[in-house]
Amino acid sequence: MGENEKLFFAALSQSLRLQGGAQFSMYDMQIQKLSRVFIRDMSNAVGIDMNGDYDLFEYLSNHLESMFTTGPSHFPDVPALAEVVNDQPEILEAVKENLEPLERFAGRQISSVEITYIALHICAALERRKNRGVRPRVIVVCDGGIGTSQLLAEELRGHFEIKLVKVMPAHDVPYIDSYRADLVISTVPLNNCPVDHIVIKLPLRDREYRLIHEKLASIESSVRMSASSVDELSSQGLLEKIEPVIEKYGGAESGLLNEIRIEVRRYFREAQHVEDQLVSPYLHQLLPASHIELNVDCSDWRDAIRKSAQLLLDMGYIESRYVNALIGGVEKYGPYIVLAPGFAIPHSAPENGTVKMGMSLIRLSKPVCFGSEENDPIEFICTLSAVDRKMHLKAFANLLDMITAQGSPFLRELRGANTPAEAAAIIERNEYMLIRQ
Repeated sequence: MGENEKLFFAALSQSLRLQGGAQFSMYDMQIQKLSRVFIRDMSNAVGIDMNGDYDLFEYLSNHLESMFTTGPSHFPDVPALAEVVNDQPEILEAVKENLEPLERFAGRQISSVEITYIALHICAALERRKNRGVRPRVIVVCDGGIGTSQLLAEELRGHFEIKLVKVMPAHDVPYIDSYRADLVISTVPLNNCPVDHIVIKLPLRDREYRLIHEKLASIESSVRMSASSVDELSSQGLLEKIEPVIEKYGGAESGLLNEIRIEVRRYFREAQHVEDQLVSPYLHQLLPASHIELNVDCSDWRDAIRKSAQLLLDMGYIESRYVNALIGGVEKYGPYIVLAPGFAIPHSAPENGTVKMGMSLIRLSKPVCFGSEENDPIEFICTLSAVDRKMHLKAFANLLDMITAQGSPFLRELRGANTPAEAAAIIERNEYMLIRQ
């Protein structure tokens, strides 16, 4: 690391108001919505789709929250910062052209230093995209319960650039070859394991981290060679092969195609995308039929919040005081929970009575007004029980895209649902189509 870089990181660590995972404020979701719209605009501006980069969504949301609560001089201006974006002037220009929503929210002009920091997040996202295909494929093997295995997997994912493709018990090791892993990390000795593997001890300490790091470094060249020479099977690749056949024989009109899409996606998520589920669930995982109620009669916005939150209260996701906090928040701050025309997302800080993360959705039989001139009347109430600032981000990002993207059929289809099961299927289908794009 050069001297300029050292000075830059030292200044940054001293000046930045870092956002911890447990912090949660009333305006988090407005800033997250703003981040989502900005990422969508930047994707269109640079011609590269970054909507699926949930790390960018998280990091940019945290950065904007810090930026909006401080003055423009809060961020240090050092030469090393400019060097990062100088090689990509088109990114800096695209950020400048899409500042209007940020400046409108902040109520002030965004400074040139702040613009460079925002561009830095976009550059980092593009770099992640470039390197995404060469992460080692890792399987975690444990002799304990699934909870221990998943906690270990999440810790590994947080510390190393790896792709977790499976978490399995030791007795399933004979079938490990089918997952085409580059490395197996196990907490128990393995006999006759057909894949390169290491054995570590829990809890993870410096020795274990060093061992894993050295092993990943030793297989880096073979991983890159494998990534460049093997056409990896994926849900999208498989669907691109079979969709034309189904459409040719009329399956698209009969609904068969959508059902196959869902089942293929389910299979590949189980086989290859364990790491995404460990940290942040999808929207349809938080909104199954049991969490949805249709044609609910409500007298006003307070009643609408109560009846939406009642589903979570009955299932033990929240305490009764959380419902009071939701209503009190709107009374104090106004309709901050109304994030799109016809759609409100009541939420409050975890310390107000959150037990575990969850969502509930009601469709009102007759819309009510929340006092939002731009978005009233409100027909859908989706209550969120958030435990921190991160775990709900993927579900929330996808929900925002589905209710705000121009031309999205989601709300129209949701209005036509006759049962909670139909509504849940609509959510899953639209989320899948969004991700597939």
